[in-house]
Amino acid sequence: MTNPPTTSLLDRANLDRDSVRHQIARGLQGADDGELFLEYSQTEALTFDNGRLKQATYDTSQGFGLRAVKDDAVGYAHSSDVSLPALIRAADAVAAVRGGYSGTFAGAPPHTNVRLYGDENPLDAPGFESKVKLLAEIDAYVRDKDPRVRQVTVSLGATWQVVEILRPDGESYRDIRPLVRVNISVVAGQGDRQESGSKGYGGREGYARFIDTKAWREAADGAIREADVISEEGDIDAELVGKPRRVGACEELLGQRWTVVRRTSLGSDESDPTVVAVGAERGHRLRPGQAGTYHHDRRGPLPATVRRAPVRRGDLRDAHPATVVCAAERRDR
Repeated sequence: MTNPPTTSLLDRANLDRDSVRHQIARGLQGADDGELFLEYSQTEALTFDNGRLKQATYDTSQGFGLRAVKDDAVGYAHSSDVSLPALIRAADAVAAVRGGYSGTFAGAPPHTNVRLYGDENPLDAPGFESKVKLLAEIDAYVRDKDPRVRQVTVSLGATWQVVEILRPDGESYRDIRPLVRVNISVVAGQGDRQESGSKGYGGREGYARFIDTKAWREAADGAIREADVISEEGDIDAELVGKPRRVGACEELLGQRWTVVRRTSLGSDESDPTVVAVGAERGHRLRPGQAGTYHHDRRGPLPATVRRAPVRRGDLRDAHPATVVCAAERRDR
């Protein structure tokens, strides 16, 4: 893939700039305001799923729109054919909005835009074979990292967009907008239970920084951690998955989305229906003395009688001594 020979869309379409300006002036004669908007874009998407390249698409699109504003009326014509004949037809169409009306053009907006991105087209490098090889490498890394991984989906996407605006007074504005995105999705399972996790990142520049080994490994590890809320003991509740802990042994509580803790009263063989829910993302540390929220309801964190109590080294300190026996995840529905 190659960039257009120039970032000027008029030059790319082999259009004479003076001829284009003449048609803009003809179409907008007597109008209050208006402009010619041109756009060109290249887009690619690659998806690697279940150990093979599942999808690879590439698309190129272009077009223009000519707008004329008269009082509260607007005339608009557009085409995907960026050529002088198409522009002449568009000028004829928007000229009808004048209806014998004579106006004065609004002043051109000041050049306040800032150049935020470079001219680099992310679709040019690396090549197609290198991208497919990278997707396969990420897939293999995730599967080797955790034997419980059952499915891996990795995708790369990029867009290179150029827009250009020509005003009737001869002023022109141009912007180049690259965009890259990397997504990694993981499904991990144990027995009949499965959990999913995903991580994505990107930015408005070339691929180089985003396909660096350190970058994609961090994303892959994050997706694995998110999916890695699996219980060896089975379900604790219809909405909870966790692993029982010995009394007093749970000093840190880690969970995905919500961290949910079930307690058992001392001297009792049955679990107290009370749970403690801490709204935090995975990896959040529940420090000694930090407050949790009691929900007196077996269904977990649902509206119910609520009160607060501090948590110290896994123990819930309230009027009824109790000890944390598990940490678990509540899945958002």
